Amino acid sequence: MGDKMKLNRKGFMLAEVVVSASVVAVVLVTMYIGINRMTAAYDKRNRYYDLDAQQVAMEVNDALVRNMNFDSLFDIIGGGYILLSEENEEFKSDVPTLCTLYKEKLEINADNVYIVRNNSTGLTQLKDSNINQSFKDYLDYFINKTDFNENYSYFIVVELEKGNDYYYYTLKVK
Repeated sequence: MGDKMKLNRKGFMLAEVVVSASVVAVVLVTMYIGINRMTAAYDKRNRYYDLDAQQVAMEVNDALVRNMNFDSLFDIIGGGYILLSEENEEFKSDVPTLCTLYKEKLEINADNVYIVRNNSTGLTQLKDSNINQSFKDYLDYFINKTDFNENYSYFIVVELEKGNDYYYYTLKVK
């Protein structure tokens, strides 16, 4: 009878180790999932709300407010968008330095700065244009998160390239 008790104790210890290992594995997997979600959200926040891109958008908006006739701006944009770095003589005549302002003053390589009307059509047109997949993903995110019933006049959408990564910011202007 004494030998059976020793065998049962060893079996109980083995079961205890298996249960403990299972609990530890479940805790580690749960922590991994939580940390992975948090890291993905942090990465999205850093890419979609970039401070350099925000600075570019604010400088462009300041230049628009100081120098632009908004009726002519909206005539140029129509229902869609305009890329500031494009050679648009009509637009440059209203704001001669706007297209180069953010490049020279801020020393940031922001090749893609768009002014978009406050409607989903302008953003959809921009998304359907010849842009990279990362920018399309950002525009999908922005379209889903934006309430177009708010009283914004236009959006300034900035795309920055830093190394091989792209960073974005959209300034909503009333």
